[in-house]
Amino acid sequence: GGGGGGVALFVCGEIDCREGLPNALAKNKYPTMEAAVEATVGKYIEGLERASKKHGVSFLVLSVCPPFNPQYGTRILATRLFNGELRKRLGDRFVDISEQVSSPVGVVREEFGCDGTHLGSRAVPLIEAGVNRALEATGLKV
Repeated sequence: GGGGGGVALFVCGEIDCREGLPNALAKNKYPTMEAAVEATVGKYIEGLERASKKHGVSFLVLSVCPPFNPQYGTRILATRLFNGELRKRLGDRFVDISEQVSSPVGVVREEFGCDGTHLGSRAVPLIEAGVNRALEATGLKV
């Protein structure tokens, strides 16, 4: 592996929580959503650790953005479980803004949206603060 160095912020899981995990569950590929999430997060982290070693880059992982529609109960559950599994496995390398941008029912609070699908620019200071906290806690250098 070649040079590298530095720190990357990895974003994953949104499409898994929206489509992949519910579909896998519907096709009986996993017995529970928890099992599906555990397997999927495990694969992401294994891949990130391989890439980290190969390229000499450390990584932080951003929390999955919750959905905007409160009727998406399965997606809300998948997102909460996914973020919980990332938190458990990554510790200080997990940049978690999910609680800050979520309403009590688990959807994005209106002021953090921009188009009904994506987080808007008001989330940027939260991400920046989260990255700074993670860098301080891990001792990683950018």
